[in-house]
Amino acid sequence: MTARPAIEKVRSLFQICVEDSQSLDEVMEEFRDSAQRDTFFLRQNLTALETILDEPQPPGTLLQLAEWDANWSMDHDPTNDGAAVFLRRLAEMLRSAIEEEESGRWRTSSAIGTASTEEGDDSA
Repeated sequence: MTARPAIEKVRSLFQICVEDSQSLDEVMEEFRDSAQRDTFFLRQNLTALETILDEPQPPGTLLQLAEWDANWSMDHDPTNDGAAVFLRRLAEMLRSAIEEEESGRWRTSSAIGTASTEEGDDSA
């Protein structure tokens, strides 16, 4: 079994979380909802997106990801550079959603551990 290429991971992510959204706020909600279910695969998708942004891509690749796979209008700057700005924004949003969820899980599990310790403490 081989790992999926980064471009395929990003396309899948965009088709699931971005393409039907009408605003970046909706995209963020999709990212947060997805993070509540699973941050492991979202982290893989984030790494894939960052790889695509950091490595040279064939001409038009970033624009195609933004316009076709994310279904986002790039009329204001229909270039790879314009798409890169948009895709970096999505990467920042995705990272934020993952970090919010993981820090929330940590706080919740810490609070549960503290409560369990306090309940079991008969020395008071």
